[in-house]
Amino acid sequence: MRILIIDDSPLVWRRVFDMLHDMSFISLLFYARTLAEARYCLAGCVPDLVILDTALPDGNGLDLLRHPHIARPETRVALFTNSTDLKGKGLALEADWFFDKSLDYSQLLNLIKDRAYWLKPGPE
Repeated sequence: MRILIIDDSPLVWRRVFDMLHDMSFISLLFYARTLAEARYCLAGCVPDLVILDTALPDGNGLDLLRHPHIARPETRVALFTNSTDLKGKGLALEADWFFDKSLDYSQLLNLIKDRAYWLKPGPE
């Protein structure tokens, strides 16, 4: 499973990284702090899951929902933000889930484990 964390808060991405870095089902875990860094990361890899904050230094993370590597059906997006007022807009733009980053770390972790289960290769 390839996961891209897009969040400008070192505390957030470090906490998410610490939750995930030793899980065997993750083949690639990378992060971006800005829209520009996210676009650069997306040029080199198509993630299975994007954990996306909306408030970034160079713009709104929701703008990335139209990026070709995020807009494809196989890539799922979890909005992970303190901007709870953007929940409706994010879901309308086809984000798959919304999590409040002040409360929902364990729910995010459960989602990632669930997605990994569904992405694992089946028996040959």
